[in-house]
Amino acid sequence: MIILRKHRETNSKTVHNRVRLVSKQGEFPVKISLLFNVLILLIVLVAQPLIQPVIPLFHSLPLGVNQLVPKIWLLLLPLLSIIFNLVHIGSTHLFKLHLLIEKLYLWANVVVQVILLMITLRSILVVM
Repeated sequence: MIILRKHRETNSKTVHNRVRLVSKQGEFPVKISLLFNVLILLIVLVAQPLIQPVIPLFHSLPLGVNQLVPKIWLLLLPLLSIIFNLVHIGSTHLFKLHLLIEKLYLWANVVVQVILLMITLRSILVVM
């Protein structure tokens, strides 16, 4: 799925060395994470013109004006999703973890993406 190619010329033929960011078994959770990432971004972009100009996003704050933010702040959720994907995929590549730990780490990333998707849907559905 995510493959970087290095080209090397040797005696008039090209040799391709593949450098994988994740192992072959880790590609499926990465694909799911990226799918959720794109889904979160699309939901936020489609909902932008449909929702109120001010939305309650910070539910942990006391009731009132502190919870309300402009609707452009909804883009914070896809941004967090992208950051989590980059950190998780990058760390599995950098640290060359054991296969089981790598799979657990990547599936934990899928869980984080699902939680961000639920937060996004809840935040949008509250104000529609």
